Amino acid sequence: MDRYRIAILLGLFLNFVVCNYVQENYVIGAFSEPPSYFPTVVSQYMHIASAHFNLVLGGLSANTSDTIARQQNMCMQFHIKVLTGGYETFDLQDLPLCNASSCEGFFVKNEPCLGDFKRLAWIIQTLRTQNPTKLAFVNLLGSDAGSSAWGTDNFASYISRYVDAVHPDVISFNNFVDFRNPKSKYMYEESLVTVRKIATASGTPFWNFFGIMPFHKYDDPTDAQLKWQIYTSLAYGAKGLIYYCYWNPYRPDLFGSIGDYDGAIMKHDGTKTRHYNEAQTINRIMKYWGTYFLNFETQEVLHIFPVEDPRFVLEGSPIKSLSKGYEYLVAKYLNKPDNNTAVLVNNYSDLNTMWSTFEWDSRYSRVLEVDQRGLLMPVFDESPRIPGLQLSFASGEGRLFVFIE
Repeated sequence: MDRYRIAILLGLFLNFVVCNYVQENYVIGAFSEPPSYFPTVVSQYMHIASAHFNLVLGGLSANTSDTIARQQNMCMQFHIKVLTGGYETFDLQDLPLCNASSCEGFFVKNEPCLGDFKRLAWIIQTLRTQNPTKLAFVNLLGSDAGSSAWGTDNFASYISRYVDAVHPDVISFNNFVDFRNPKSKYMYEESLVTVRKIATASGTPFWNFFGIMPFHKYDDPTDAQLKWQIYTSLAYGAKGLIYYCYWNPYRPDLFGSIGDYDGAIMKHDGTKTRHYNEAQTINRIMKYWGTYFLNFETQEVLHIFPVEDPRFVLEGSPIKSLSKGYEYLVAKYLNKPDNNTAVLVNNYSDLNTMWSTFEWDSRYSRVLEVDQRGLLMPVFDESPRIPGLQLSFASGEGRLFVFIE
């Protein structure tokens, strides 16, 4: 019996006698950490915390024992968690580095193919035997990668075979949008549908990477396009959101010429782009909303097109009617702690604002809105001189409501 099979069998046995990793907070993550050699690297981690990120994916620069220890200490100082990594150079001798309190786990592999799954299963089970409460993190290819990269015929097969082989604690994958191509938004959504189905069946939370910088065929996103990606992922039940990238990519051996644009949240010289304030603003909301979404169980997601009558599509939903002529995502959740129903309504347009007339189902005695501070507040009519409850949405924005019977 080879060492891979022994480790897997041992890990499966120990799963019954020790606790595995449990996600405790909604993840707002930053990929591509500040370089370890940067002169003001400590203040850069302060900026990460100030922008309300709670997880750094390490390994691009912090990939030696000394730099990893320093990164963990900086994260501890600013109350950030880190996925420690050798990034593509995992070695069992690095396992003790996962013991720091700031360490959420180990970044084992980025964008594996089918042929990597056997070794990943061995690594992850080995990590569980020694650090059972730490996450062994792998980020998967996206639906745009293609069969030659996946090693399988389609994206669903790639994700499901990974889950069957590895039994991960979290499913993480790339999900990027080419906003110049109208079909790309629906591909982003379809990827979420696919992963959510597999994640639900296996009882595994999922996170997704999304773009905040120009690279390859993907343009530099606007503030509305940033919101669109985040609220769409929330609609389908993502338990973590990872920005690609935080620091402008500085590893040409891994990223080629992507870093030439200098369009990430932070430039190569450590100065902020416009994306810093954009991310800080929406991350502040996610910081407060995260408690809700971590406990939400997605029950259904309705995509309503402008030509459809929302009243028919929403039949049986807590929302009885919305104004026709707009494109919406309407996600219904069960809030497990109190068994109340919650609904997220998204303006699907990343170009236009929206004013809609809402009508609630009469079986609910109260409807409250979760405001940007995470507080439950009465729903206020924003245009009371017009008949019906009027609510407005910025481009790409979502609003969250809680229904109490």
